[in-house]
Amino acid sequence: CYPKSSLRDEFANVHTDIPGAITGELHINGKQYRINGLSFRDRGWGVRDWDYLLAHRWVAGSLGENFNFLALSYYGSDENLASFGWIVKDDTVFYASKLDIVTYTEIDGVLNRGGHVRFELANGEVYDIECSRVADKSFVSYHHDICCVDTLCETRCGDRVGFCDFESTSNIQAGKRKPGRFFNAHVNNGYLPRY
Repeated sequence: CYPKSSLRDEFANVHTDIPGAITGELHINGKQYRINGLSFRDRGWGVRDWDYLLAHRWVAGSLGENFNFLALSYYGSDENLASFGWIVKDDTVFYASKLDIVTYTEIDGVLNRGGHVRFELANGEVYDIECSRVADKSFVSYHHDICCVDTLCETRCGDRVGFCDFESTSNIQAGKRKPGRFFNAHVNNGYLPRY
């Protein structure tokens, strides 16, 4: 689903981002949770050249069953700047003719606390989506020593309310230094329950 004209062939060349619903049960440490909500599936195959990224923003979410969105921008090591995105309303995909992603970056220069996404669609419609962190900490993972931050957010656009994953990397040093401390996240990979 990613436009080939905007991406290097080696980065996310076979990739899908699909909104949907999730239902079921989750069992953790003897506790059971019922799940019934909206979801977003990020699935890639093949090679993902993370070393290529100097910075990126990936925002995927939903503002209800009939309104889903994806926005991506990146800065590549070959000095390429690209951005693209789309909104799915009902069963129709509307591509952005112009996209702006603003990231609210923490004092550590790595973590994000959400941000703002503005879609200008080819049909003239404009959507401003505010993304505000809901969890007390972000999730951090490392891909080839590149620190990738995922922050779960509540989204608001007019009277619509939903969720998104606001993902970002800031790898301007090209992976030469691994952060040792974050403002509001755990330093190491992995799942850390609150209890």
